[in-house]
Amino acid sequence: MLGEDFQIKGRYKEAVDQYVKGLKVLGYDDQARILQTRSAKGDYKGAIRAWLRVYVATSKSHHMYKYFAALLYANMGDKEEAFALLEEAYQKHDGSLIHLKDHPAFDPIRLDPRFKSLVRRVGCRIVHMNI
Repeated sequence: MLGEDFQIKGRYKEAVDQYVKGLKVLGYDDQARILQTRSAKGDYKGAIRAWLRVYVATSKSHHMYKYFAALLYANMGDKEEAFALLEEAYQKHDGSLIHLKDHPAFDPIRLDPRFKSLVRRVGCRIVHMNI
């Protein structure tokens, strides 16, 4: 997702713009409005956090990737939210966790012992390919 790439680079305004576009395409206009309303004040991280709270809270009524929400929280340094969602993803055997060890969004929490424990439990290994 392009918004995720912008967010990882610290370009939160562009990230919000991309999230809004994606949400509208998927028919989540209410969630897009949350981002638009909060970001209008220039608080792009706050806008993303407000959207994620709704995204996670509505996960019972639609399929929600806990891994995706966790990586966005982790990237903003929101450790507790990130770890809670990562643990849920692990319990549900989310296949996205295979990217856990190498995804740059997790850099802010990478040194936390909980992250290292999760990586071990998932069984992530770095595989180098000679091309």
